[in-house]
Amino acid sequence: MMAGGVPLDPDAVAFLTAAGIADATITIAIDTLVKDLKNYGIWNKAYVIYPFVGGAAASHKYNLKDPRDLDGAFRAVFNGGVTHNSAGITGNAINGWYDTKFSPSVLNLAAGAGMFLFTGNNTNTGIDLSNFGGAPNNALQVWARLSGDFGARCNSIPVFNVLSATSKGFFGTNREPNNNVGFYNILNNTESFFSAAFTATSSIISGLKNGPNGGFFSDRNHQTVVISNGLNSTERANLRTALNKFNVTNLSR
Repeated sequence: MMAGGVPLDPDAVAFLTAAGIADATITIAIDTLVKDLKNYGIWNKAYVIYPFVGGAAASHKYNLKDPRDLDGAFRAVFNGGVTHNSAGITGNAINGWYDTKFSPSVLNLAAGAGMFLFTGNNTNTGIDLSNFGGAPNNALQVWARLSGDFGARCNSIPVFNVLSATSKGFFGTNREPNNNVGFYNILNNTESFFSAAFTATSSIISGLKNGPNGGFFSDRNHQTVVISNGLNSTERANLRTALNKFNVTNLSR
């Protein structure tokens, strides 16, 4: 397939076909994102990439890395009050959440791990992405809130907070290969690292995972989500560049 006389990446074509997307703007944006992530050496480190394009749950559920409609392909399963539109997905801070079907148990300390989001503002204290296996020492969480703070938690390690006037943009939690876990706030370009391991076994969801139920639901707009092996400082900066180009420059959201 071609777009503007340029051949599309086969992985972009596979996603667009599965999601039923033919829109020219989205097609170019997805193709550019795939090519950028490959050029930056991030593509092969990622397990989950939700670009949340197409404006409906039917297209938002697909994982760009593996666009099969299967739990094993980590396609998102939406629950409760989740709004779908061209801006991405937005929870209702009451009962809206989604399950990635991805478990940190597949990760290992040597490869590290990271959860990154490109988002709009929210106004409550909900959790954006989390994993909770039923005990505090199995927690993995990341959040940000309007005029409040950014934070992350891994296992029993205390929360790390960064105050910010806005929660819009790129942020996440990251464990570099064979290194410490840390919170990465790209808005303030600050990082703080602490040592902990990813040991939880339940899947990562939007909200707080507690057995079969969720909680601490967010009302934030999620535009893109990436779950990967740990990224180094250069890769984190490049991921920010790629997601900013994808969401702001190419999709104007």
